[in-house]
Formats: sequence, structure tokens, C-alpha cells
Amino acid sequence: MRKLIVLSAIAVLALASPALAFNETFTVTGNLGVATSAGKCTSLSYPSLCPSGDNCVCYTAKKTSLHTAKGILTIPPGTTQVAVSVDTTDMTSHPGCAPAWGEIQYNQSGGGADNATIEFFASLCKPLAPGSPQTFSGGGALTSSTFVIGIFPIDVTGFGTATGTYFAGATGQNLTLNLIAAVPGL
Repeated sequence: MRKLIVLSAIAVLALASPALAFNETFTVTGNLGVATSAGKCTSLSYPSLCPSGDNCVCYTAKKTSLHTAKGILTIPPGTTQVAVSVDTTDMTSHPGCAPAWGEIQYNQSGGGADNATIEFFASLCKPLAPGSPQTFSGGGALTSSTFVIGIFPIDVTGFGTATGTYFAGATGQNLTLNLIAAVPGL
């Protein structure tokens, strides 16, 4: 009986282990336009947070798409909303980085069950060389989501690193953000 209890405890610990997590790369692309407002974002909750007394600028993206770059999850077509706040008060020294944080909301088209919310925080840094993009570097989280795998809806959360690029003023796709999240095994 004692061996059975010990083996059961080991099995429970193994199932809860982060070693059973897998890395999934979520990528959002689109056109991040010029500042849509001189104040904080209001369309999504996380980017609406701006420190008291600071100046924040809100950017939104159009023609957006959220997809997985690799892994076991496949994201079907849907609508993706992106809002990014940049705190222009807290710029750092050369080359000049500013705190940036944002939210990505995804909902499957046609009334499907798949949905996701990704929140990220990063430094948005000016390019080091002419013609190079600005870069995002920080972290983020898949704070809530439901993905249908086979016929089963699965709730998935995870956290990880957020990186990306932004070509200011460019037309077409000028934004790429990646969240590489450790997602608990299914």
C-alpha cells in the first residue's frame, strides 16, 4: 500500500511538472498605424493602463492576423484586434527605448469557439542603423484562450518572451510580434 501511495504521488508530480509543457509560438502580423490617439488606448483593457503623470500614445493595427508558427495548435481564420501603448515620458538613453505594452484579442470567424487574449510588455527601441526596424523585446502571456483540438475545446494559458519588429511609416505589413509561450501539456 505504501508503494502505491508513493507511486501515485510521483505520478501526480510528474503530471503537474513544467517539463510536460510545450513551446508554442504565437505570431501576430499587420499594419501598425501612426498614433491613433495622443492619450492612452481605450479599445482594450491592458493597453489602457498608463502611469499617472506620464504621456502615453496609442497605436492600433489593421489587416492583422494571429497564427502559430510551429507547435500542435492551429489557429483558424478570425478577427484579430491589436492595441499598443507607448510611454513617451520614460524614454531611455541612446538609441532610445520606451516602455510599450499591448493586447491582442483573437476570435474565430463564423462563430467558432477558438479565441485568445495575449498581453505583452516590452521595450520599443529605435533602430540602431538607418533602414532598420524598431524592435520590441520583453515578455508576455497567453492570458486566456480556448482552442478546439479535434472535437474538444481546450483552455490554454502560458507565458514567455515577446519579440518583434515595427517599421514606422511603412505601408503594408510593418508589424510582427512573436510570443514564445510555455504552454502546459495537454
